[in-house]
Amino acid sequence: MRANNGFSLMEIMIALAIIGIVSSYAIPHYQDYLRRNHRAEASMALENLALNLDHYYNLNQSYNGASLEKLNIPARTHSGLYQLAIQKATDDSFVVTASPLGAQTMDAQCGELRLDSVGNESATGTSPNPEQDCW
Repeated sequence: MRANNGFSLMEIMIALAIIGIVSSYAIPHYQDYLRRNHRAEASMALENLALNLDHYYNLNQSYNGASLEKLNIPARTHSGLYQLAIQKATDDSFVVTASPLGAQTMDAQCGELRLDSVGNESATGTSPNPEQDCW
């Protein structure tokens, strides 16, 4: 009788096939999960920026002249995957944006997120319903 000293080639091939099948399913889903989390971080950063702009308006009776530096808001989200900007700041309205950077540029569904002074949320991506899918 022969002693069993390890795994056979067939056993190793079956284990590798199972790992491959599980990975082909799990990796894309995990990447989608990360994109959605980074998008949520960007939307929260925009909401925070809008709140700070409203505070600026209460002090100055205008959004005009507001900047990220004056509001003490970093130009990028904590993860560094979105660039924040004040696109328009007039006497009585503003538009702020979060533009994707790095790996987040692969988020074709939502692309750039926008928020205005009235609270309208939009996105430049391919999503047919950006308010529901991106915010």
